[in-house]
Amino acid sequence: MACVDWHPTNKQILAASACQSLSFEDRMDSFCHAKNAFILIWNIKEWIHPMLVLQAPYECHVFRFNPTMPNIIVGGCMNGQIVIWDIADQLDSDSKQTFDPSECTPVQPCALSSLEKSHCRMVADIVWLPRNIQVDSKGRLLPERYLSNT
Repeated sequence: MACVDWHPTNKQILAASACQSLSFEDRMDSFCHAKNAFILIWNIKEWIHPMLVLQAPYECHVFRFNPTMPNIIVGGCMNGQIVIWDIADQLDSDSKQTFDPSECTPVQPCALSSLEKSHCRMVADIVWLPRNIQVDSKGRLLPERYLSNT
């Protein structure tokens, strides 16, 4: 297991990402090759099958539910890219149905950062900031007078 996160409003929902246990040499050999990775979203009342499967282009060593919009999940990939999923439609429809593994289609990201604008190394952590806090491109807190309204 690389990362586990609880849904911020429904404590019966848990998500987990698993990564391969590779030696440094094996990981470096496979680094340049895209390989689908998955985050599984589970309801603790139904451990047999996951509720949803999120697909990423690389292993996600970290991901987080948005605390104010729990249908938004952001993941950080091994290659430095950021992945965003919106699972609002899937949560609404899947919560009313029983899960059929043969019909499970992984949820594709709604956004993926470009390699040129991504981190140069693996994303190690994701932290959601409160609305009244912003940082610049170097990670420094912006004074309140510079805050945008977005």
